[in-house]
Amino acid sequence: MTIPDNVTSVPDYAFANCAHLSTVIIGNSVTSIGAGAFQRLVSLTTVVISDSVTFIDSYAFSWCTNLVSIVFPNSVTQTGTLIHPQAARCQQPRCLGNHQDARGRACFVSCAP
Repeated sequence: MTIPDNVTSVPDYAFANCAHLSTVIIGNSVTSIGAGAFQRLVSLTTVVISDSVTFIDSYAFSWCTNLVSIVFPNSVTQTGTLIHPQAARCQQPRCLGNHQDARGRACFVSCAP
């Protein structure tokens, strides 16, 4: 699924529990991703986030247990907490930049196959 370029934000829980989504591509006009926007997408394997995104809220990609590839761009300057936990299949996890929540905890790891 591709979020089109005329969309500027993904609302909270917009696609939560959509069991059949396997790929998500965030369009070039999206600047924010809401809380839980893509949580519990059990078929999700790949996420592409455009450089236009500056804010990702809490639990945006949580419990996507088959996620293999996601990279958070350096344009992300604000985050909620625990954006991307529980991705057991995520290969080569790595933290990007100094992305931390308000309490100073690491908010996510990115991964690539």
